[in-house]
Amino acid sequence: GDYTWEETSEHLIIKIPWRCKSLKKASIFLTDVILRISHPPSYILDLNLLKKIDEVASRAIYKDHTLHIKLIKLVKGDTWGRLNFEGEKVKLTKRRDDSIRRREERLATYMDKLREKKKEEEKMSLRKQVRK
Repeated sequence: GDYTWEETSEHLIIKIPWRCKSLKKASIFLTDVILRISHPPSYILDLNLLKKIDEVASRAIYKDHTLHIKLIKLVKGDTWGRLNFEGEKVKLTKRRDDSIRRREERLATYMDKLREKKKEEEKMSLRKQVRK
């Protein structure tokens, strides 16, 4: 892919020139070791990252016809030196699949917590109404 990147002790910045007219159809898929950017019908970037990142704290910003992806390193102070994890296809696939499974588990846990919070708020609201 056509991109540049740089790293600090705490994060990585990936800059991708954006030639498409809009970001509306763009898709950014991020896990702790996967970054996949597509704009149907094609993939723009598909990386199996060297090490883990904090997918929740990481951000994408579009400015000056460039997509800036800021990936927050999970281990601060760790120098990567390169973006891609290298290995046999079987190992890459397993690593990708494991990462997607971890993401789905984190998302399910998050959704459970949201549902529980909503139930608690509804109970509190009902109690306040009953007290009136």
